[in-house]
Amino acid sequence: MATSGNIDPQQFTRVSDIVKEPQKMLMPIRGYEKMPIVSLEEAVIPLISILPEIQDYAYVAKERCESVPPDNLTQDESASIMLYSMEWKPHEECLYFALNTTLRTEDRRKLERWFSYLKLILTALEKLPSIRRHVFRGVNLDLSNQYSKGKKFVWEKEVLLLAARQFIVVGYLRPAPGLHMIQLKETKPPITLLQPVGNQSVQIKPTP
Repeated sequence: MATSGNIDPQQFTRVSDIVKEPQKMLMPIRGYEKMPIVSLEEAVIPLISILPEIQDYAYVAKERCESVPPDNLTQDESASIMLYSMEWKPHEECLYFALNTTLRTEDRRKLERWFSYLKLILTALEKLPSIRRHVFRGVNLDLSNQYSKGKKFVWEKEVLLLAARQFIVVGYLRPAPGLHMIQLKETKPPITLLQPVGNQSVQIKPTP
């Protein structure tokens, strides 16, 4: 996918930063599942030092959500998903950018400030139905050297997929000059890379 004058470069970055994905296995994501489920307002408090305006955007996300969202989600759970998808400037201070950057780092201790938010959003995502389908991601890059057939890797930056998903490269096609198609299949790793959320969500009392 190439950029043009009509495409927001910030939106392009969301799908073109695949080159930043780690090329080696990272440590499992553990610890967040022990956190209590809190409101979105409380979940983002530990993030203020790195995302100064996060409370403002959390408020906007929650206001945009229905008080009784569909899919059996609480308002806070629904808003946590919306907040992840929101964009603002500077780009580096968007929640999804900061979280994905942290998910890619080898030092899992840097994820600790995210534990409350991870507990909330992963609880929400666990309630949503799983689906099987083909997913396509297009970038204006040749990544064939990084994704050779038979290579396994773990996805740490998610849009449609959760973090810490393992894939294997099952094919590589070059149907036209300059066009490279890398085919992946999700596989089940022998260990748990992302601990399940554990307790089901409970209704959260509104923040005064």
